Amino acid sequence: MKLPIALTKWVELLSLLPEDLALPVGRMIQKLAPFIGPVRQKSVIGEIEPEGYAGLTNRGSYERLLPTEWALVKEMPEEFERRAVMNEQLFYRQEKVEDKGEKRSVLLLDVGPLQLGSPRIAQIALLILFERRARDANSAFNWGVLQDPENVYTSLDATQLLKFISARSLKVVDTAHENDWIFLMEALDPVDDLWVVSVDQAILSGFGKNSVQIFDSMEVNASGLMIKIGYKNRVRKMYLELPTPQICSRLIRNPLKADPGNLNGLVTGDFHKQNLLFSPAETKLFVVTASKTVKALNIVDNWTTSVSDPVDMLTEDLREERILGVQTLKRRRMSITIKDGLMRFNKVSVVHG
Repeated sequence: MKLPIALTKWVELLSLLPEDLALPVGRMIQKLAPFIGPVRQKSVIGEIEPEGYAGLTNRGSYERLLPTEWALVKEMPEEFERRAVMNEQLFYRQEKVEDKGEKRSVLLLDVGPLQLGSPRIAQIALLILFERRARDANSAFNWGVLQDPENVYTSLDATQLLKFISARSLKVVDTAHENDWIFLMEALDPVDDLWVVSVDQAILSGFGKNSVQIFDSMEVNASGLMIKIGYKNRVRKMYLELPTPQICSRLIRNPLKADPGNLNGLVTGDFHKQNLLFSPAETKLFVVTASKTVKALNIVDNWTTSVSDPVDMLTEDLREERILGVQTLKRRRMSITIKDGLMRFNKVSVVHG
């Protein structure tokens, strides 16, 4: 995968996506990263156990005062007091034990109706950003969907990314979801770095101060997202420009799927957009072109079906007539045409090159 040098840090995770999708997502990550920052070091609560001595200092407890200083108490008490007043006494400096406890970063995402559509693209960028961010800090990483507390994920790969894409929900996050996640956070203890992606202020206040809010931009002639990033008591705002509508559609539907192209010319061809006819079983789309031909195209789903070549469905002798519709009757395709005020039913056959 050929990406700009500036995206090298995220290449491994961006390679989950086709190259033409990885580049716009990578640019989003680049803009988001400085606002999110690194995983913060866990705060140490209580006393740190000593681990020997590491030199001398003129500050400290008298339990660590040098023996030579104590010798002055009997021999030269006035000097002992003078050195104490002038801060000249020497103490052993205590070596501190480095805090090596496990760190954990957790990202929870709202996939409800308030975050459907283009905000999901920014959520994909955040997932990749937070996964790499945790690696850089040697921190464990967990992520999950606020509407689904039963599933906690431990990394990000192609399978889990698809699970996130398929996790769209019409449910808003409620207090039951919030309570379940708070209980799970206790089970995952220690959680040093918890972030919540949502625009629901009540939910955000229940989880803490680290949050990302994603809104569609309301600016005229603007195609982008407004992002509010909250850390502790500070909120920072930024604007993310969205890629082309075609790229956005693919990222929302299935970002792991390669570009299907332009449907072999149908999308940019000379067909009349109002003349799109579905088969009764909704397995085919009949397209009436400006040249008065009909092409049949298999209807694709979002996940597995590849785009087939469109098939010309009318013989030459019918192309002078106006096509009103196409229908399948008893496994036979029929067209309804009109010419000179007369309506006619015709058997449709495949045209061979």
